[in-house]
Amino acid sequence: MKERLENIAEVKGVSENCIFMGYRRDIDKLVGLSDVMISASKREGLLVRIMEAMGTGKPIVCTNVRGNNDLVVPNMNGYLCEIDDFEAMAKYVINLYSNKELHIEMGLYGRKMIENNYGTEAINFKLLNIYKELIDNDLK
Repeated sequence: MKERLENIAEVKGVSENCIFMGYRRDIDKLVGLSDVMISASKREGLLVRIMEAMGTGKPIVCTNVRGNNDLVVPNMNGYLCEIDDFEAMAKYVINLYSNKELHIEMGLYGRKMIENNYGTEAINFKLLNIYKELIDNDLK
């Protein structure tokens, strides 16, 4: 699809702003270099890439599908858009680029969400409660 996407970028007049990188093994570094996490997926399963972006303090612009809408709190850590509403996605990205304070606030909110809900302490606490419940039920 690389050629097709390059042609679309050329027709849209944005090819100078696009880099088609192909398959990569250094996604962690690319996430760290990015400013905003954008996901235009039509369905989602495991949300690792969104969680990683939130963990590094990136605001999120993504589609309003199962999973994404579990992690993205509109106007707090990012924006949800309807499927194929690329104009709304572009509007939100431009809004984040033009308002650096909002960009930082949303990124920090997302990072705190990840730390509070999926950080080592939070996961250990949840696991200990599960084990405690299993032990308590076994002793009955």
